[in-house]
Amino acid sequence: MPSLNHVCMWVDNQWKPVKAHEIVSLHQIGGVSGYSGLFMCSLCGQYVTFANGDVYTAYFKHRKEELSKDCPERTFGAGYQIQYDTKKHDLPLKIHINRGELSFEIGLIKVPPEYLNKDLFIEIRSDDETESFRYNNERLLPDAVNYLYVGKNPSRQYSIRVHNASKNIELYWPSIIAGVDPEGTMFDAESGKKLPVDADVVINKAYYLLTRNRIYTSYPGVDIREIYEGHKNGQYIRVYRVEAKAYSERSACFFLDHHCRLTEHPVKIQPIWPVYADSPYLIKHNRKEMYLHIAGEAELHLFPTASSRVFPCSNGKIAGITVNNKQQFISVGRTQVLKYKYFWQEPIQKPLSEHTVNVVDKRNNTVVSGVTDRLPEDRIIRCTLPYDGTVVIKEKGIIKGKRSVKADEQTTINNINWGTSVTVFMGLHPVWEASFEKAISESQGEDELLSKLRACSGNMVDVPHSFGSFAHYFKNYPKIRQWIYQCVRQGRMPEKALKLLKSTVVNGGNE
Repeated sequence: MPSLNHVCMWVDNQWKPVKAHEIVSLHQIGGVSGYSGLFMCSLCGQYVTFANGDVYTAYFKHRKEELSKDCPERTFGAGYQIQYDTKKHDLPLKIHINRGELSFEIGLIKVPPEYLNKDLFIEIRSDDETESFRYNNERLLPDAVNYLYVGKNPSRQYSIRVHNASKNIELYWPSIIAGVDPEGTMFDAESGKKLPVDADVVINKAYYLLTRNRIYTSYPGVDIREIYEGHKNGQYIRVYRVEAKAYSERSACFFLDHHCRLTEHPVKIQPIWPVYADSPYLIKHNRKEMYLHIAGEAELHLFPTASSRVFPCSNGKIAGITVNNKQQFISVGRTQVLKYKYFWQEPIQKPLSEHTVNVVDKRNNTVVSGVTDRLPEDRIIRCTLPYDGTVVIKEKGIIKGKRSVKADEQTTINNINWGTSVTVFMGLHPVWEASFEKAISESQGEDELLSKLRACSGNMVDVPHSFGSFAHYFKNYPKIRQWIYQCVRQGRMPEKALKLLKSTVVNGGNE
């Protein structure tokens, strides 16, 4: 009897692929009913039966009583091979829950600029054609994932029609993308993005489950809270906030019922070499060969076909790829595409520190880097980064806050006071910095201060070129200004001198 080829077993806090002969050799067990929940078909997410008798060689099989009969191995036989198509990947779909209302957005990832023109317009329709949304080229930002509003009602799928653009755009924006299955669709609670089918989930991370079914059963190890209920498209919809608190077979079964896998080792793609610029769904590099670390249980797929070599490592594998095309699509997955990236081969012309960081005040006026003697209106600034980064907030030199910022998502810094400094990092590189300092007091004489500065010794610290604007606060002290400019040219300054200068500005020299 031919055995199913895509079967997993819960082992070491994750679903691991197994073969029937391995179960016999390792465990010496007889038949196991599918109702036991011990073995799972990774293609359809349903539990399967293990048969081991005297007549047939041990094998896995689907149960006759299964709710779904659509598993590809049931339809096409045990020899079924998973086929990947680059055009079948989904665009990011976001859910927003705000003041008791739902809304949805589809993200259009960045495409080569030659695929677009000024007359382009985009039409997005729901599956029942009751809602249609149109956007023109002016709505698209050139270096971002553009999230477009697609209404308040979940749709099973969305059609995207792009007019006046290259046909190659379908390699980036599929004409049909999967939407929301009311039987159960999982979203990442932090980003709002929909998880693909067969996605990995981890403990202590919150997810949203949208479903028309009420959850009556409690699951040990899973925190489940209803946060929304209402009518959508003529049916009742509920949204639950769910979070696994422990790796256990019971909590794993809850997520498996909703087409997700609980695991300690989620699938990730991480470029290693060459030097690259990273943005959502897009990696820019400047070499013919690249190396990636693929974490978790997944297979690598390339489009167009390219030469690749895969080496095992402690948590996943290392893949070396020879790139033959300027744009290379790279995906990893099991039964579906789980993660994907587009690799663009082109010169990296700008160092990371020159990429645009958008920092504005309450009225969307640009806040420039450097030292300023004016507080922003309502003591608020907002930062948007082109790539993932970090914002560090200091009060008089002491770190008071550090937050991670996702690419193209705005973060707000409140309660900015005198002595506050805000530094924005992308990777380890500071790309924007501002200090909010009072104008200097006249209470301290120039010669006295200059003597103190020259007497400072000990640890040296780096000073960026923007620090030259600090001299603005010493406009009546030409010798101090000259000393600051000299330190900026050298790129270094005694740490004690830096503290003395800031103390002078903030406190008029009275420490």
